Amino acid sequence: MSANMIINLFCNFRCPYCYVDLKKREDKKLIGNPNIQPIINFFNKSNKTWKIYISGGEPFLHPRFLSLCKKLTKRHFIGVNSNLSSPLIYKFADTINPRKVNSFECSFHYYENKRLNLTKEFIKKVKYLESRGFKTNVHVVMWPPVLKEIDNIYNKFKKQNIPIRPEGFRGKYNKKEYPENYTDKEVKIMNFFLKQYQKNNKNPGSMIDNKKYQKELLGSSLCFKEIICRAGKDHIAIDYRGNVKRCHSEDMILGNIFDDNVKILEKPLPCKSKKCNCYYEGIEFAMDSPKISKIRKLSENHFNDGFSIDNIIKKECPKFSIYEQLDILSKSTSISKEEGKFIYRFLKEKNIKKTIEIGLGYGCSSAYIISATKSKHLVIDPFQKENFGNIGLQNIKKIGLDNFLKFIENKSHNALPNLLKQNLKFDFAFIDGDHKFDGIFIDFYYIDLMLNQKGFVLFHDYWMSSTKTVVSWIKNNKKNYKEIKNTPKNMFLFQKVGVDDREWNHYEKF
Repeated sequence: MSANMIINLFCNFRCPYCYVDLKKREDKKLIGNPNIQPIINFFNKSNKTWKIYISGGEPFLHPRFLSLCKKLTKRHFIGVNSNLSSPLIYKFADTINPRKVNSFECSFHYYENKRLNLTKEFIKKVKYLESRGFKTNVHVVMWPPVLKEIDNIYNKFKKQNIPIRPEGFRGKYNKKEYPENYTDKEVKIMNFFLKQYQKNNKNPGSMIDNKKYQKELLGSSLCFKEIICRAGKDHIAIDYRGNVKRCHSEDMILGNIFDDNVKILEKPLPCKSKKCNCYYEGIEFAMDSPKISKIRKLSENHFNDGFSIDNIIKKECPKFSIYEQLDILSKSTSISKEEGKFIYRFLKEKNIKKTIEIGLGYGCSSAYIISATKSKHLVIDPFQKENFGNIGLQNIKKIGLDNFLKFIENKSHNALPNLLKQNLKFDFAFIDGDHKFDGIFIDFYYIDLMLNQKGFVLFHDYWMSSTKTVVSWIKNNKKNYKEIKNTPKNMFLFQKVGVDDREWNHYEKF
């Protein structure tokens, strides 16, 4: 389940393009309800693990925002959208577990940061959040006057190695409706900077999936009217008064958190909105392709890789497959759909049957592995219940693959030696558990002892230094392993091609 929660309307910025009226943003009565316990109770009593995207107003001005985050992250995942003006950003970074925060959306409002002389502090806070392990995504709303300053903004952040994401302005400016009235030149400019962001972004897995900010959507609106949508059943929107709705585009109220009378829909219903205010919600939860509302006609030669709105919609709204059937609350802690397809195709091609995996998480990789092998798959994970609320096990059962799963709820450094004593052998191992260097190294050490000749071991999260260091050690010290290329960039694949005949004192720097 997921929720998009507006925690307050009060804000210390005066951005003229904000969807909240300035009078409301300056009204301290709208700073947020300090009684956070009903919010905690609502999410906890559902007995489900939620991903909760929190915005405002400015959420850090809520009187009990940090306490709310601490309590929510005990059982759930959150995402935050903030202008970073509050000094509480540092305390948040020091006290909240970054692994329970899907993404930290940093909203850079050019004119307000300039007026208040906060740009340097904004960059400092982004850097601090990243240093504490948070996945930050800096975005800039492309209000027409801001668009004229995009070169300056881009260069300022580029010097700090911070990519910025252009976000299409939705509203009126000079009596013109946006994004439909961007000029062709403006869309081309935004597309260029979007490509730079996608190229340089080191933090994939934003709650707002970067892939759904495609160049075509910078200049158009989507309409899901009359299309069956899972909003209200698998996703809800919560306003600052505690009213629960299907989404922020519809007025249907499902109850109020503070009145403890919320009733989640039992089945998906048709969308009733003429325009999707949050198109990433529409693409995520609508069960068919959207209609294009007031689409701008852009010529093919605007983009060097061609342009087709039909193709992008088909790409973003495929028929349900393995990935679409799973409840994945944090894409930053799961393999991607593309990685899942790679695993599936590789195992099918090699006709591999004996498999083992370290780390279950949401069960995404296990689902692809079992679907490919239709054989028993052994998975080790000590934190499935504690950190994931057993959602991985539930996902595997949901898609009817639980009979193939053998699950060991234990730490891998305890479980793997026991499996070795049983003389078990495997042809494929997927290592995606403990991400510390020593944890990954120990997992590989025991996997190596149980891996058959010509077997494969696949590492995930190759972007992390710890994983790269283990891979480097194998390359330089285990000559009986060879690299298999053409894998997804966040993975590294080895094949065992011989026996380990090193001398007793062998060591190569790595």
